[in-house]
Amino acid sequence: MSEFTSDQSPEVVDVDQCSSKTSILIGAVTTCVLSFIPIINMLCCLHYVLAGVVSVWHFTNRHSVTIETFKGIKIAFFSILLGGAFATIIGDALFLASGGGNLDGFKEMVIEKIEEEGGPQSEQAVQFIEQYMPDEIGPVHLVGLFIAQMIFLAIGAAVTGAIAGALGAAIFKKGPKPQ
Repeated sequence: MSEFTSDQSPEVVDVDQCSSKTSILIGAVTTCVLSFIPIINMLCCLHYVLAGVVSVWHFTNRHSVTIETFKGIKIAFFSILLGGAFATIIGDALFLASGGGNLDGFKEMVIEKIEEEGGPQSEQAVQFIEQYMPDEIGPVHLVGLFIAQMIFLAIGAAVTGAIAGALGAAIFKKGPKPQ
């Protein structure tokens, strides 16, 4: 009996020559779509892990290969990073389109909460907020927020990409291991 199942071929495939663009795009779309489903989004980056595993599954299935862990991590990382960037841009655009850039109501709510709580330094806190908190988010704030979001996304994509890529590479095996 052969050590290969019927869906595996004994020939060695050069995994580095296999295109991963489509798999990364499928994982990116999965990341972006799942990012807007609240219950999944609340489950501690589960949507990133699921999307990374989907991208690795697609790659191994499409090319009928077994991949090494590092290749799975690379595919998952880039799919999560790309999909997360798209989701961030779409989410920020929706936030601004819905009037989220106006901080007047938020500022008043914070001041009201501080005054409610009282305390020895509440008056100073209210003065500080009134003096330094802007009434609306300007272009400089938006750029800073976007950069911060991208930094956190890169860190999250690295961690969840490592988890998803390693899981996907361990679970989805097709054909011989690359040499």
